[in-house]
Amino acid sequence: MTMGAAAEFRRVFSADPAERERKMSPVRAFRLGLAVHRVEVLPLGAGVMAASVVVSSHSWSEVLSVRMLVTIVMLTAYVLLTNVVNCLADRWLDADFKSRLSRAVGDLGVRRVRRQIFAWVAVIAVCLSWLIGTTGHLDLLVVMGIGVVLAFQYSLPPLHLKGAGGRQIPAVLVMVTLLPGLALLRTYDRPLEWAAVAAILGLGLTVNSVFIVNAAEDVPEDAEHSIVTAPRALGIFPSFAIGLAQLVTGAAVFVAVTFPAAGYSWTYIPYLAAVAFGVIYLGRLLAGVRGKPIGAAIGVVRRAKSFAFVAMLLSWATVFPAAAVFANR
Repeated sequence: MTMGAAAEFRRVFSADPAERERKMSPVRAFRLGLAVHRVEVLPLGAGVMAASVVVSSHSWSEVLSVRMLVTIVMLTAYVLLTNVVNCLADRWLDADFKSRLSRAVGDLGVRRVRRQIFAWVAVIAVCLSWLIGTTGHLDLLVVMGIGVVLAFQYSLPPLHLKGAGGRQIPAVLVMVTLLPGLALLRTYDRPLEWAAVAAILGLGLTVNSVFIVNAAEDVPEDAEHSIVTAPRALGIFPSFAIGLAQLVTGAAVFVAVTFPAAGYSWTYIPYLAAVAFGVIYLGRLLAGVRGKPIGAAIGVVRRAKSFAFVAMLLSWATVFPAAAVFANR
């Protein structure tokens, strides 16, 4: 780690005088903790997890096992860890447009937030140790080790993947779906099934397609702090075009992989309807920002507040054809 990266780490994890821990009621601390953990995005994560579990499991005994419960706890802790680290690292960046998050960190106190980060790392370590012990799959340590490193490195130097230009897009794909999906697949008592890997990749591409909207709305604040996100590096219109390509490609991959098992199933109707909704959503954004100066384009993006809903819709709609695959096993 360079001297500059080390200094940034110290700055992020150190408390300014206004951010020092203060006495507050447990109820207030809990509410602030919910804000820092970004619990509003948990339904999206739950949809991704549900689709991944259903498309990869072979029996109800696997779905309802203690091992699956521990896996879900571990992966949920991983998601929450990523959210808290990002919220802590971005508290100055969020002061204007996402002031609720910035205030939550300041009111809660950096020390409390640090303890929550350490607690989630501990939960991951305990669950991971148990899963390795019960499965004998030591590669789980590699998968989750990379995941925990990326949870920090998305928002912090030296990698700072959030500010890595176009590389932000594959970084989010890997962090949000591929690594959790691989961890899930390696908890089963069977070799890695490449059809399941491809299905999770298709799921990841579809869900990841609309995350670029979230990054695009922060372009002015990112520019002030010299953070080169994908929309800043590539441009808003090209970034949305990549998102649309991800959506179509991901849906094609998922259908191609699951169709041999699911067959001509009605479950593809709600799935393809959700994909069509996503295509229309991104298509309208593309038309809205095309040829506009950056200020006007950001206005279009910030009025499109439904990106989280679209991502959640895509993830939960995937459960339907995944269930058809599960039923035909």
